[in-house]
Amino acid sequence: HWLTTEAMIEMRAGIINASLEADGIDLNLWSQFDRAAELMLVVAASGNKGKTPTLPGGMATVLSVGATDRGGNICDFTSRGDVAQPGGSTVYKPDVYAPGKDIISARANRNDYTVDSGTSMAAPIIAGVAALTIARDPWLADDPGALHAALKGRFGTASKGA
Repeated sequence: HWLTTEAMIEMRAGIINASLEADGIDLNLWSQFDRAAELMLVVAASGNKGKTPTLPGGMATVLSVGATDRGGNICDFTSRGDVAQPGGSTVYKPDVYAPGKDIISARANRNDYTVDSGTSMAAPIIAGVAALTIARDPWLADDPGALHAALKGRFGTASKGA
């Protein structure tokens, strides 16, 4: 239950950036992300398999992020498409796109940098935009649904034809 701990709630994390993929519908994990999305904005990478996004990037309550190259073209590896939700409905994911190809990034547990590509490179960019949006409009910190809608409305270019 790492997403919904009391510590995160008390800290008012505000934004979670999740870069992971879980195949299938794991209702326990799904409910954890849903609970987190009620309390804060959950930004998730859509996945790099080039097929339908998996959990959590395929969830309706999560702001799912796909990757683009420097020219703004959707990267072939970006997972996208209609995603089945519990209850039988479907949603198209990802919601938004951000640069995710050939991104310079710090390496974990090292003192240097690497160049990497993936939706996990794109998602933190949108999480940062969300933080800047809250800085501009602080009331959005208390309304993750409105923040999700504002970002999707401003940056959402995802469509079946994209």
